[in-house]
Amino acid sequence: MNLFILLIDILIIIITIISAQNNIIEECRIVNKFLNENLSSDCCSILGVVYNRITNDPEEIVKAKDIYLIPELENLTYLEHIEITGNNLVGSIPPELGNLSNLKYLKLNGKNLKGAIPSELGKLSNLEMLHLGHCNFSGSIPSSFGNLSKLTTLHLNLNTLTGFIPPELGNLSNLEILKLLDNKLTGSIPPEFGKLSNLNTLHLSNNTLTDSIPSKLGNLSNLKKISLSNNNLSGSIPKEIKNLNIKLFISNNPLLNVDNNNLLITLLIISIIFVVLTLLIIYIKIFRKNKKGKKYINNNHEVSVSVRHAFVNTFADVEESVISES
Repeated sequence: MNLFILLIDILIIIITIISAQNNIIEECRIVNKFLNENLSSDCCSILGVVYNRITNDPEEIVKAKDIYLIPELENLTYLEHIEITGNNLVGSIPPELGNLSNLKYLKLNGKNLKGAIPSELGKLSNLEMLHLGHCNFSGSIPSSFGNLSKLTTLHLNLNTLTGFIPPELGNLSNLEILKLLDNKLTGSIPPEFGKLSNLNTLHLSNNTLTDSIPSKLGNLSNLKKISLSNNNLSGSIPKEIKNLNIKLFISNNPLLNVDNNNLLITLLIISIIFVVLTLLIIYIKIFRKNKKGKKYINNNHEVSVSVRHAFVNTFADVEESVISES
């Protein structure tokens, strides 16, 4: 009986080994296809593929180049880390990447990588870092990204993304760095960002965001830097944000800063005082000129009267002298 059980155990082990070997062969084939290698190559020797020391499953694909993202990557279920950069990375992101349930780090950079960002990436529940910046992605930011509860870093900068910033991003309670700069995003800054309690860096510059800055951002006690330059933000800077010890960049916005308001009021008052003083000086000069003119006229009048009196007196004296001589 014991011998029979032992034989069954041995058989199970053999089947498991064969099955594992088949899985390794299949995974190796997928990796080779992914890296544009010969399908019969030994993928373990390919630079940039890192395997688990125990299970021998591919866990990381790093620094690969000259590749296309292929749907078959979803079969690499143990994959935890993908980092591929460079303009040799072409095509779009296959939605099947959303099935890599163990993936923790995904970085794809390259100007030849385009298309929409698949919403299926929102299923990567173990993802901690997502870098999709410096690409040519278009369309909107998937609202499903709000499901990435373990995410600490999200880079979507330097793309051509459009539409509103999904308020669902406010659910990312572990998020520390959010970079959405240099896109074509519109609408307002979601007030839900005020729930990102671990956020320390927020980059939203070089978009076409409108409306006012949410005062709820003042709740972010860990925030160190906010960059909102080159948007269409209006209103004033909330006092809650001013109370934070942060670096705030808000240039090139029609934003009304309270300090700027005080400066404008001061300049306006100075301008009014200057105009009033100028008018007063002009009035005084005109008044003095008129006064001098009147004095001159009065003096001339007095002189003419005196001359006339003198002339009359002289004429009278002459007339009296003539009469006496007669």
